[in-house]
Amino acid sequence: MILHDVLRLYPLVPVNGRITAAATKLGKFSLPTGMVFLLQTQLVHHGLEIWGEDATEFKPERFYQGVSHSTKGNVALFPFGWDLLLVQMRGIHAMLEAKLVLTMILQRFSVELSPSYSHATISLITLNQSTVLP
Repeated sequence: MILHDVLRLYPLVPVNGRITAAATKLGKFSLPTGMVFLLQTQLVHHGLEIWGEDATEFKPERFYQGVSHSTKGNVALFPFGWDLLLVQMRGIHAMLEAKLVLTMILQRFSVELSPSYSHATISLITLNQSTVLP
C-alpha cells in the first residue's frame, strides 16, 4: 500500500508519449494516423475526479482493498509507464523487488530524515529530486 501511494504521488515516468498507428477515436476526439500525444501520468495520478479531494495527500490506506478499488475501477495507476503487457509485467517484478529490498533495509537499519531535509521534486524525463540529499 505504501509503495503504491508513493508511486502514485511520484511516478517514475511522469509523462508517456504515444503515436497513433491508425486513425483513432478517443472519446469526442478524432486522432489522425501519426499524431503524437502525451499522457501526463502525474495529472492522472493527482486527479481529484479519480482519487478524491485528498488526491495530493499521502494516504496508503486508499489501496487497502487493491488498486482497482482505489480508482473506482478506472485504469488510473501506471507509475512504470503505459505499455499494457510489457510494462505491467515489469511493474509487478519491480514492486516485488522493491518490497523485498525495503524489507531488508528496514530490518537492518534505523532510518530517519535529516532535520535540514526539504522535500521538493522536479520532473525531467524521469522524476528526480530537485535538491541534493544530505
